Amino acid sequence: GCDEIGFGDSSAAGGSKEAVVGPFVDAFVEFRDKIRSAAKANSGPGELLGHCDTVRDTALAELGIRVEDSADSSVWKMDDPEVIRKEIEEKRLRAAEAAAAKKQAKMKRLEDELAKARADSVPPSEMFQVGEHANKWGSFDETGMPTTTKDGEPVSDSQRKKLIKEIKRHEAAHLKVVKAAGDLEMASYLACLEDAISQLKLD
Repeated sequence: GCDEIGFGDSSAAGGSKEAVVGPFVDAFVEFRDKIRSAAKANSGPGELLGHCDTVRDTALAELGIRVEDSADSSVWKMDDPEVIRKEIEEKRLRAAEAAAAKKQAKMKRLEDELAKARADSVPPSEMFQVGEHANKWGSFDETGMPTTTKDGEPVSDSQRKKLIKEIKRHEAAHLKVVKAAGDLEMASYLACLEDAISQLKLD
């Protein structure tokens, strides 16, 4: 209540009521100004809620007021400002760690996506001439299928069966990455993925 905060008999508290009430009013007025400015700028709910969290974790915390939010309402009580500040800092650190982990996971996902897109972007007719197949085969037919090994030996029936299965998987993956690229040239699509990774590293 008022007496808890010091809004009661100011003479008993040894100071003017304005001196006691001032910090709380200042916090409210500053918060009100921010909300008014956000409303005039047609800000979304996210910014308005951000201002609510800021005043809870800064001005009110410094005044020793703990605000606890629930789904439908908030409650407050007095507490040691240092205890509140410590809890807020711990919460901030946990949030930062979670955000960093989320960013790292997104980075890995994009890097894996880029690596796969690069591999899948190779035209099926060139598949057996690059990457892990480079310098492995000696000659190819008109579709790009190896006909001899690098030593000049004819591709065996068992080898050919494996190669056919592999090329079919690659053809499906190639069609998928071409579809993902849409109207973009493949080089531009890969560049977009690279830019996304670079931007994530800068954030």
